[in-house]
Amino acid sequence: MKKIILYVAALVMSVALNTSCDKMRSPEGPDYVVSYGILIDDGVGYRNCIVTDSGLKMYIYETNVTQQDINNQKERVLANYTILEGPDSYGDYYIRLNGFYALLTDEIPPISSLTEDQKKNLGEDPIYVTTATISGDYLNMPLVALYNSSSEEVAHKIQLVFNDKESTEHNFVFELYHNAYTDKNGSTAIGRYSSFPLKRIVPQDPTKPVGIELRWRWYHGSSVNDCVVGGTYYPGSKESVVLQGTYGSQM
Repeated sequence: MKKIILYVAALVMSVALNTSCDKMRSPEGPDYVVSYGILIDDGVGYRNCIVTDSGLKMYIYETNVTQQDINNQKERVLANYTILEGPDSYGDYYIRLNGFYALLTDEIPPISSLTEDQKKNLGEDPIYVTTATISGDYLNMPLVALYNSSSEEVAHKIQLVFNDKESTEHNFVFELYHNAYTDKNGSTAIGRYSSFPLKRIVPQDPTKPVGIELRWRWYHGSSVNDCVVGGTYYPGSKESVVLQGTYGSQM
């Protein structure tokens, strides 16, 4: 596989290792927590709370982020915070919000709804998924794509598609595509976080868990091959699931 610049990839991987679940730490300690969650207004007229995917409420008591940024960003976030107090008698926590990443929560089109031109435009360029997880009824994945830093800036297209042709009522297949357009043979890594809502695709019956399969293309050694991971999704569950399988060569 090509040699690449690792600074973005290393950051994405380190965050991915800390986001599979909420890890409560001592308020006196210097540690921080990284969690997926939703920014909400809990009846005060502005966003003052993060509801984590595990269902915990984290009230923002101090912040390193402006309230304007908190109010104006997408509600789905990957948040970095320090616990100051808690849990209280309601099970809630009070935090210092150190920062957050507003997550892309793109719609997942069924492949049967795409025209032939749209299918061709999905692309077949490699893309790296560090660790795919399911939490809060979302399919989460830190992604890394390669771009050519010596070429003019080209917008890459990344799209998750629901393969309704190969899915069954017990197993839902999703395919991740990357189109680098003219920005081929890249050697510099750039990362982003995506969080795709499963509720819009999978029936929300907590008594009927289903299989989730995710496919994409990445390097296996020096060649680009298919990657496949999977796991069981329990609709409405507060537990996080890490998809297992073939992720390809590590960056």
